[in-house]
Amino acid sequence: MNNSLDIDNPWQSINVPMAIDQYGALRVDPDLKWNFFWALGINQTYGLILQYSENSVAEIDLPNLKGIDLAHLPSTPVPGTETLLLKLIDAEQRDLFRNLCIDLIESTRGCSDESEAVSMVTGRAWRWHHLLRGGSGGKLSVEQQKGLIGELMVLERVLLANMDASDAVQSWTGPLGSPKDFEIGKIGIESKARRGMASQYLTISSAFQLDDTSVDSLYLCVSDLNPAPIDSIDSFTLSDVCSRVLDVIATSDPGAILVFENLLAASGFGWEDDYTDRTFVEGTHRAFRISDGFPKITPGNCGPGVSEVRYNISLSDCEEFATTYAEIETVVRSMSNA
Repeated sequence: MNNSLDIDNPWQSINVPMAIDQYGALRVDPDLKWNFFWALGINQTYGLILQYSENSVAEIDLPNLKGIDLAHLPSTPVPGTETLLLKLIDAEQRDLFRNLCIDLIESTRGCSDESEAVSMVTGRAWRWHHLLRGGSGGKLSVEQQKGLIGELMVLERVLLANMDASDAVQSWTGPLGSPKDFEIGKIGIESKARRGMASQYLTISSAFQLDDTSVDSLYLCVSDLNPAPIDSIDSFTLSDVCSRVLDVIATSDPGAILVFENLLAASGFGWEDDYTDRTFVEGTHRAFRISDGFPKITPGNCGPGVSEVRYNISLSDCEEFATTYAEIETVVRSMSNA
């Protein structure tokens, strides 16, 4: 690591600017090809700037980070460039912010071009979004892997097969903290994955997941994923599923790739992580329509002062609400064509 990154406070030698909309700046590392600058605002506001050509990447989605503002500056001192600014809001998180900045900088050292570097920064920022939201910092657990695979299967088979790739990817809202995994207009889809031979109970992690008051239709898709030997012909890993869905998106709409990869990062997935030690095979897929009488807890039937609800439902008691993936696909197509 360059010595400029070893000091405790990389902002200490930057002159404070005179205007509220200006930043004093110091180049992070003259040997790094990308234009990173430590930045300091008028009120001793710590920041990190990445300046890049406006032609390097298309419009990108940026995460909301706890205590940290990440945004494009409305004006740039160099014509033809974009300026991405990370700004620390909560001064008590300076050490965490410095670690975040260093992680973003260091992640780009192996990038071959500016476009790849900017994509790397946004992807890493989305992984920090996942971490700061309470996610794990390393590989996803087995349960988390199954959950993400279940969501990707719904994305691939229900959404990407029936609507534009860009719209399909944008409707995947679960990684961003939405209570529903997918929101297509006024249609909601919640995905759950479980071991096929496990208990017939399904865990619902909040009172909002099966709350259908804000949507016209809400569906629950349940995928059975069973462990499999690594050499099984039908087995697959989380990385296999991510790659397969990425290929579908790349073929349909390459412009949606960056959004998809950022959502993967927000889910805690990183391409550099090795998931070959855990393989799965598909079991049964079931779908249910959430309506009156469906076994659920919602904000509307929680008593005063009740929060952080987590409960189980019996799948055998959901059978009267069973539907088909074909019905969901029909509804998704109708929304897409509206």
